[in-house]
Amino acid sequence: MENTFWDNVRSSINAGVAVSKDAINHYSQLGKLKIEKFQAEKRIETAFKDLGQRVYDMKKDGLDASIAADVAVESFVADIDENYAGIARLDSEITELKEREAQEEEPSSQEEQAKKDA
Repeated sequence: MENTFWDNVRSSINAGVAVSKDAINHYSQLGKLKIEKFQAEKRIETAFKDLGQRVYDMKKDGLDASIAADVAVESFVADIDENYAGIARLDSEITELKEREAQEEEPSSQEEQAKKDA
């Protein structure tokens, strides 16, 4: 049985919906990663602020020698390092996601070029 006009329309719509779902999924993943990165950057800012306040207070109180051994200072430094590592991981995931998108777009471009050449 031959495909009717409406069968072709339905097929085209279904193909468009599938592409839209993939794009929505891709951009929602990308957005989620960027939000996580932003939150980690904010945590770093807060930790630096708190660290600076702690060091200032200790210096003002004459506790210069004990700054490096202070538990709170060590905790702030550990939090900062942990968040920097998290940002590096998120940057890597964002890059991988963008590269995957570029690779998925390449075949379509090659197919379009082949159609133009034909």
